Amino acid sequence: MRQIFNLKKCLLFLSLFLVCLQISGQLGEKDQNGMTYGERDMAKTAAQTAKGNTPYSPRGVDKNAVEKYVNANKQNRPETPAERLAKYNAEKTRDNNYLNEVKAAEKDAAPFLNISAEDFIDKNSGFCKGDCENGKGSLTLPHGEVFVGLFLNGKANGRGQINKDAKNAVVSFYKNGLREGKAAIYSSEGVLRLSYVKNKAFGPAEFQFSNGDKRNYNYNNGVVNGVSFYTFANSNDYVKDLYLLGKKLTTFQAKKGSNMYPSETMKNAAWVWDETLQAKKTFFESTAFYSGEHNNLGRKHGQGIYAWDSGRFYIGQWKRGNMDGFGQMVYPNGDYYEGEFNNDKKNGKGITYYVNGLKYEGEYKDDKMDGKGKIIFPNGKYYTAKFVKDKMEGEANLILPDGSHAFIFYENDKQTGGKYFNANGKEINKSEFTIIEDNF
Repeated sequence: MRQIFNLKKCLLFLSLFLVCLQISGQLGEKDQNGMTYGERDMAKTAAQTAKGNTPYSPRGVDKNAVEKYVNANKQNRPETPAERLAKYNAEKTRDNNYLNEVKAAEKDAAPFLNISAEDFIDKNSGFCKGDCENGKGSLTLPHGEVFVGLFLNGKANGRGQINKDAKNAVVSFYKNGLREGKAAIYSSEGVLRLSYVKNKAFGPAEFQFSNGDKRNYNYNNGVVNGVSFYTFANSNDYVKDLYLLGKKLTTFQAKKGSNMYPSETMKNAAWVWDETLQAKKTFFESTAFYSGEHNNLGRKHGQGIYAWDSGRFYIGQWKRGNMDGFGQMVYPNGDYYEGEFNNDKKNGKGITYYVNGLKYEGEYKDDKMDGKGKIIFPNGKYYTAKFVKDKMEGEANLILPDGSHAFIFYENDKQTGGKYFNANGKEINKSEFTIIEDNF
């Protein structure tokens, strides 16, 4: 029995000895950072203690081991708000530097867009030479400019040209004394080509500089709206700006050589926390950029501007990441909406100004005209009607500028009948009403 007991005792001591050897080997073995496992464990404990994560504070911890552990694991921990903000600001500075470089090279077309204050041309607009009644004549205008063109019933009709000096002129078509259709404005810096509806610019326009650079605009009701695209004649560089009601809001995209603004890093930066402002700052997304207020979850909330890569942009109120409340939406072609939004769509009352001169005032549902509304044409006539998913439904009233009017019945946006009246209230047939309508 004693021999068996001694044998078990020996085996127990041998096992303990082997365990100690294994522990000793592990403690002495070094990892890929050059630290023994013992050093790493002590350093980890010390690092946790320094952060206040544990009350335990071992004695005799090697400070170098702690530093080595912290540095080795720094890349694996999330960025602190301060580090993230510093990275964001450095990237933004770099982006802005080459954005400023490319913008410094572009030219400003604004001073050359208008050379005449005359909005209406008839035989009484100035001193006439030739036939200013029904033929070709010239008028010396009050500001010293000279109009040369065709007249009908004493008003400019057809092609006409206003000359200020040898390099500055406006060539356009006229109807009843107003610019109507295509036009070109020449200046010392280049030429602007655009279109007019009753003396107001509508639709796409292009200013071509004398050096070959180009600036594209979209006009709505006489002012620039939407995307303005500047291209350089001697490179592939470009600048894209956003305009709202004639004022430039921001540059949302640019290219300078191989650099893009915003850079991919900026696009993927998401929001960053500003310790000074105690608020989230501008962030970029993969296909757009947003500048404005956020809630505590990082969602768009409050007032802000959102611009899609296509050039469509929204400025207005947000609620938990969605367009919600009053806002303004500008489309790349210059169409412009202002009114109520809900759940990221036009919902409620609003007004849309179209680049072709049409205007809709009324109710919307899920981005479509739905409910009571009014369509106003550039010539002054207008419809009041009920709309269902962008289509007229039921009885609509058509009012002409002279007071002539009609009650027209619609089914799925198609006319099914109607009653027509002249300016004196006398009922007339449809063909007679059409003749009156065509005069406007």
